[in-house]
Amino acid sequence: MIENLSDGIVAVDAEGKFLIFNKPAEKILGIGATQTAQDKWTSTYGLSRPDTEELFETKDLPLVRALNGESIRNVEILIINPHINKKNYIKVSASPFYDDDKNLLGAVAVLSNTTQDKKRIFELEKENKQLKEFLEKANKS
Repeated sequence: MIENLSDGIVAVDAEGKFLIFNKPAEKILGIGATQTAQDKWTSTYGLSRPDTEELFETKDLPLVRALNGESIRNVEILIINPHINKKNYIKVSASPFYDDDKNLLGAVAVLSNTTQDKKRIFELEKENKQLKEFLEKANKS
């Protein structure tokens, strides 16, 4: 069932070892589960900030924050790595999960590909800028 979702699902144990990494997550990120330590996730998967294209600091990643007990919603991440031929924009939500005694077992993240939405936003912004320039020119005439 998890493999048939459109969103990527990634789950890790309390030490950050991948437990679940479905096919949509692999497609979105361009690479599947690795034995990479948490401090290398940003460089391995190309997890960058959309505004600067700089890699996220490990401590700021939604899945790492969830491993620290936080529930995170809709963090935008830009994926840039050699395993995909384009930039992918995603939104990530992540939450910790616990056993019945409130012991942290791990964390799960949902990755939603927002690349098409982002492209449309860029197009609309460009069109808006062109329209504004046209109107400013027309008002000067």
